[in-house]
Amino acid sequence: MGRIEQDAVIRMISDSLEQEVTLDTTMEDVEDWDSLGHLKIMSDLDAEFDNRLAEIRELATADSVRKILDILRTHSFI
Repeated sequence: MGRIEQDAVIRMISDSLEQEVTLDTTMEDVEDWDSLGHLKIMSDLDAEFDNRLAEIRELATADSVRKILDILRTHSFI
């Protein structure tokens, strides 16, 4: 799979959390973005990126939409 747009990733995170998020949304802003919510986000994104995200350890501690996007950008996914 090639790169996808930042807005598409934000929509995926929104879908995972079943709540609208923006670039500036953090874990503190979303009640359901707890450890299970984070696992859901990571699982959904991993599926979208053909199961290639598991080796990116810093995603496990990303606590905001912006950090997730920065990590994906650093690893050339977006």
